[in-house]
Amino acid sequence: MGPSVAKRTMGDVIVLFFSMEIFRVVLGDVPPGGIEGLWISDLSLKDKVKDDSYLWMRSAISRVQCALECTADTRCLSHFYRETSATCIAQDTDLDSITVRNSSGYLAYGFLSSPGCRAPFVYNRAANLCFWFSDTKGNLTTAQQVCGSYGGSLVTIDTEAKRNAILTDPNFGKSPTGQSVPSYLVDGSDEGHEMDFRYKDGSPVPASFWLGSYPQNKTTENCIHLPTWSDGKLFHYDCDNSGYYFICQKP
Repeated sequence: MGPSVAKRTMGDVIVLFFSMEIFRVVLGDVPPGGIEGLWISDLSLKDKVKDDSYLWMRSAISRVQCALECTADTRCLSHFYRETSATCIAQDTDLDSITVRNSSGYLAYGFLSSPGCRAPFVYNRAANLCFWFSDTKGNLTTAQQVCGSYGGSLVTIDTEAKRNAILTDPNFGKSPTGQSVPSYLVDGSDEGHEMDFRYKDGSPVPASFWLGSYPQNKTTENCIHLPTWSDGKLFHYDCDNSGYYFICQKP
């Protein structure tokens, strides 16, 4: 009897401790970037809720449990919670890219960046990708140097999630001055193995990621570009061309 009671008590203590940590997270008391999966309230969206569809909705749920369930669901990038009705609404979009309508009592919570992902980089939770659109143009050497100065490298677009994270970012296709960007230099090359494009880790670029008839047998075009007009399909271009922006990732 004694050990059983002690075990339950210890379990309660652990649950209470974990709940209190999440409670601190929900209220914004934990410094940004301290723990993976934290949420912070956006007071500019107080008494508002997303205007169209949602990922899922729960009722009769506490604010702590709402945060816990959104943290467990990697599709959840933001959520709204109303204390008076104990309602949790999960979203698969970031707070800065949604339209809202007035709805009294709701507070909005956004997912904080992963540890180490700091401005100017942004974090996409669904892709687990920390990335940045460069503010300068450059060839491959310049791009590698700039990305490296931030402790990063050219972004590797090797999954649909990463590609979607980049394509749906509000800054995609825009230069720092607001002008349109035709394409970005990204990770990947066939240097030394013509027509066999590979990422920096040595893995091949999937055939389905290429635009139209690419890759093509052009010996002077050994670097990969992500166009802004091709629905995320890739093509290759001259590595020495310094007239284009690039995308970095961390780590």
